Amino acid sequence: MNDHREWRLKKPEPVLSRMLARECGISELTAQLLVNRGIITVREARIFLDGDLDSLWSPYLLRDMAPTVDRIRGALAAGEKILVYGDYDADGMTAAALMVAALRTLRGRVEYHIPWRADGYGLNPEVLERAAADGVGLVITVDCGVSARREIERAQALGLDVVVTDHHEPQGLLPPVPVVNPRRPDCNYPFKDLAGVGVAFKLAQALLGDELPPPFLGLACLGTVADVMPLRGENRLLVRHGLPQLLDNPGIAALGACQGENPVVRDVAFGIAPLLNAAGRIGRPELGVEILLAGPGEAAALAAQLAALNEERKYLEEKVSAAVLAELSGLPEVPPVVVLAGEDWHPGVIGIVASRLAGRLGRPVALIAVDGDEGRGSIRAGEGWNLVEALESCREVLTRFGGHRCAAGFTLPTAAIPGFREAICRYARHLPVPASGPELEIEALVTLDQLTPEVLREIEALEPWGAQNDPPILAAEDLRVVKHYRVGREGEHLKLVLEQGRTIISGIGFGLAPAHPEIAECRRVHLAFVPVINRWNGRETPEIKVVDWKPGPAGTMTVQSAAGAEAPDYVPPPFLTEALTGGDPREPEGEWRLRTVYDLRHLPFWGPQARRFLNGDRPTLVAVPNPEMIPEVVSKMRMTLPRLLERLEWLTPEMDTAGGGVRERFRSGAASTVVAVPPDGCDLFPARVVTLGLMYHWSQWRALARCGEELVLAFSGYDHVRNRRHLRSLAPNRKCLLTLFRLLRSLDLRVDSDRRALFAAMHTQGHPDFTPVTLDVGLTILEELDLVARRGDGGLEVRKKPGERKHLSQAPTFRRVHRIKRDAWRCHKFFLGATRGELARFFKCDIIPLGDGPHAD
Repeated sequence: MNDHREWRLKKPEPVLSRMLARECGISELTAQLLVNRGIITVREARIFLDGDLDSLWSPYLLRDMAPTVDRIRGALAAGEKILVYGDYDADGMTAAALMVAALRTLRGRVEYHIPWRADGYGLNPEVLERAAADGVGLVITVDCGVSARREIERAQALGLDVVVTDHHEPQGLLPPVPVVNPRRPDCNYPFKDLAGVGVAFKLAQALLGDELPPPFLGLACLGTVADVMPLRGENRLLVRHGLPQLLDNPGIAALGACQGENPVVRDVAFGIAPLLNAAGRIGRPELGVEILLAGPGEAAALAAQLAALNEERKYLEEKVSAAVLAELSGLPEVPPVVVLAGEDWHPGVIGIVASRLAGRLGRPVALIAVDGDEGRGSIRAGEGWNLVEALESCREVLTRFGGHRCAAGFTLPTAAIPGFREAICRYARHLPVPASGPELEIEALVTLDQLTPEVLREIEALEPWGAQNDPPILAAEDLRVVKHYRVGREGEHLKLVLEQGRTIISGIGFGLAPAHPEIAECRRVHLAFVPVINRWNGRETPEIKVVDWKPGPAGTMTVQSAAGAEAPDYVPPPFLTEALTGGDPREPEGEWRLRTVYDLRHLPFWGPQARRFLNGDRPTLVAVPNPEMIPEVVSKMRMTLPRLLERLEWLTPEMDTAGGGVRERFRSGAASTVVAVPPDGCDLFPARVVTLGLMYHWSQWRALARCGEELVLAFSGYDHVRNRRHLRSLAPNRKCLLTLFRLLRSLDLRVDSDRRALFAAMHTQGHPDFTPVTLDVGLTILEELDLVARRGDGGLEVRKKPGERKHLSQAPTFRRVHRIKRDAWRCHKFFLGATRGELARFFKCDIIPLGDGPHAD
């Protein structure tokens, strides 16, 4: 155990946590863990917790997907020979295998090529020349090609058509062919972090429809985990649903790398992926694709070959590692970026060694395998680095480069290695200095009584664990050590029994035995741990796996509170209360200023689109329909757009004099963005209006059209569900009114002082949307029906035996609130489902489509 680590507590976001907990029916602790993972909307949370394959985005949201599919279908119809060009790592192999399998399913004439590592990454002109000579008509790249403009132009000159599928960061101009890559700057695909096999999966989805053969999911899962892609969004769906199908592939089953019948991410990352990668690192890269496409009769022999290559890979890795450590020990000091080169280093293993060393040193490591006049390098770094950007700064000394933020490759002349070392260290010195010393990130500070089986089952639902979704490390303060003793074959682990208040819990500290004397002496500790459930004999018992400890009770941790707008008590939408008391909505006046509408309906907003439309470049009003959404939006901006905070303001319905200060800051340019519930903010006449929700009435939309020049529609069906609760609160139905009347008749309540008890009773009897507004409206309706009468002392006179029976429609308030609700629902239905032509006619301007097919004309 390392008792020198600093504990860094993630900043809580209580507004978002409470919102997700309420909307998803989960504990606030689980909700905070979701927020920590960047899950800040209800849709994202529900998909993360329980998403199925129907939650996958349409592949046609990827730019150039349509022309790519058209060209492939044309080749299939014409019987053209197709070449799938992959890459030599597990991602490239699985992508190639998946694409070949998809084309074979469609009866295509298909062959594949996986380059040898010695030939370098990307498209090889000699291979393309052979393909043209062999009669290939179409080349489909997978996991490569986005930066191969020169090679693709050469292929076109040879008469080859090319379509590119890739996921690497584009460098310079894109090739002059269809390019399917979520990372291209002009692609609005909602999820940017697909692996190469993930992009190939989306193409197969477009070609074959949603009914993909089960083995495809297993391949997508394998390549995604092997490429260490973040397990969120679509990656999480592919891995979660692909893991159970891994062993359906005869080749994967023959590798024997899974610990049981139910594979987990660890089996893929440390068992299957290294075996596949060994083929690309050491010997025959096509062997990886062969085994993934093999039948049961061929798989065993291929698996034996991969196992032998993997043993050779381990030997070469140890050899390079020893040489690197020897060179490192001879350096007078460790530079900001470690750059080492060797003539007898195998290029297939330097990436593994660089990754391990970067983790140990806490800084980037570049290792270069020198072969005569050329060096081929791999560079690895931890979070916070962008290696593609770093290599871009060294472009003058590099022959070629490419990759991801934390892993990249490059080639350069051997003579340029000193210049490269100097250039990349110079780049590193201009970056912010990282915090000194190792840190342990704590996701939440908890008490032991929060760790119930129900909550721990919720946390289990966050699995599978993997990149950017590690098992959560929690912390608890001032625990009394009730028992402590060593366990394990050599007594290397420590078993603990801990107490806090009335809660007692067992824990295990793997490798914690050296700290046993100190823990025994201090008796009270602060612990960092991963919570787990011990299932035995039909019982579920919470336990903890200790990650780190500190003596207690001194040095108590403090939790920073989130700054910004706080969630208010229930405040009804101003439009609904005004409509209730003021008759028909007034039509807005003034010039129609709207010129352009951006259609983002049903798409994720808090990501690239938020950075595009809320970047502070133009005065912007963020319009929300309900007051409780204001602190939620402010919290989301704080997480995703921290640079905007200094120029962010908000207007709430209860603001009076403070609202004038906000307006003055906005008009003077000191604030660039204001969050408000219209009509608040419309008098600011911003250049852009972003609607994060559905307005309740046509007049509100017309007011926004008279307010800004640009309008961004960023809402989904969930916003209708959310508004529906407010509408139900405003317009109680017959069942709700009957329950209210019976409660009033059976309980001796004073409406002015016993509201809490009344609300609790209504909620218990199945009316969760019952609010103070519902009570006021309900009492008014009951009064109009002569069922109750309000007394001056705050009490109620309930008619035990009402006189003439009246129908609900005889109550004017009942008719009014339900007319408001019907009008709002019609308005919601239109804006959720309108075609772009219908939107253009309503808004009298151009509609720029960024959404999916259902809204096309």
